[in-house]
Amino acid sequence: MALHTILPSALILLLGAGLMATDKSGTVSRPETWSGEINIAGDVTIDRAEVVVSPGTVITFAGKGKITVKTGAFLRCQGTEKQPIRWTAPAEPAAVSVSGGRASLSFCRMAQVSVHASYPQAAPPILTLEDCVLIEGELGCWGQAAVVRRCYVSAPKKKGSYAVVEMPPESQVSDNIFEGGSWVSKSMGGAITGNVFISQVVPAGGNVNDCTHEHICGIHPKARIERNIFIGNSYAAIMSIGAANGDGALIRNNTIDMRGKGSGYTAHLTKPKPQGIVLRNNLFLRCQGINDEEKTPDAIAFSDYNLFVAAKSRHQGVVMTGRKLGDEGAEKHSLDVADSASVCVDPDFGYPLPYSSEQMLSGAATVTEALQRYHAAYAPKPGSPLIDAGSPEDAADAADGRCDIGAVERVQ
Repeated sequence: MALHTILPSALILLLGAGLMATDKSGTVSRPETWSGEINIAGDVTIDRAEVVVSPGTVITFAGKGKITVKTGAFLRCQGTEKQPIRWTAPAEPAAVSVSGGRASLSFCRMAQVSVHASYPQAAPPILTLEDCVLIEGELGCWGQAAVVRRCYVSAPKKKGSYAVVEMPPESQVSDNIFEGGSWVSKSMGGAITGNVFISQVVPAGGNVNDCTHEHICGIHPKARIERNIFIGNSYAAIMSIGAANGDGALIRNNTIDMRGKGSGYTAHLTKPKPQGIVLRNNLFLRCQGINDEEKTPDAIAFSDYNLFVAAKSRHQGVVMTGRKLGDEGAEKHSLDVADSASVCVDPDFGYPLPYSSEQMLSGAATVTEALQRYHAAYAPKPGSPLIDAGSPEDAADAADGRCDIGAVERVQ
């Protein structure tokens, strides 16, 4: 839903109840506590000071503004479930930029406000977001680890946009929903677990190439991409690009449902050197399979215990030294089925996201509620071939000692 359609009613929530606003601009060099209604009248720089934002505060950007958190500074936004901190930029897109300092945001509801962190001088994590909603705002962190939990981020409605533009190695990104954009996310590293990635829906009569290109475009070395759900049309759910990306990455127990649109590669490599990527216990729904454009030996080191539903092929261009398709570690234990209805409880649920931007922004719908519905929909149905078909190597992750395939483990 476009931002201009959510603002008329959402502004009632975001702009408070007629409180006297406090204008902020220029440099903040001493500790401050912000509360009530804050008007960002010009760019604000926090320099070697801590700014604490109290629960229930409303922050409005008067124009195209930015809050910059410099070296030695800390922005601490302490919202709560009942008293979130509300941010809005009704005139122009705005940003919180962590440039050498640190920021921790909890229970923030942000409309057209991006959050970026870079030039790390502080100890990691330099950026922590928990229980936040960013509507038409990008999230990114360069050079130092971030922590992102239970957040919803929808990309700006413009070509070339991302919901998440960078998560460095050692980051922890768990139990979030990321939606839309030309790419849903780019350059993901660290532990990427329990998230839902939703591509932008192709409009009626539209061209798939004008919408989401990849759900994840680029992965860092040794990334762990586990128990995520990828939904919707794109060229590739997970693309690893270039000489350095993806070395030793583990991609396991994900559910990848491309909905049969676009090229639909589940793991796509272009210009790789040997990367040693491991794919294990993944559910591939309505997609074309795993592809290596360059046919680089051992770019994929192991791919097995996967389940392919209505896939045109398992592998395209994948070369494993001394092994061929069907050997141990090369899909020997993988399965093929023709019908997605035999696999999951409700594989047609949740595309597009069944909540409006206004519902997410106001708190009428929550990330936890949405994740529960996705997990219920993509859970193995009784008698599903997913059940107990995962690798014995991952048995310890299952309550019954037998790992299922896909992002959702069967509940006994």
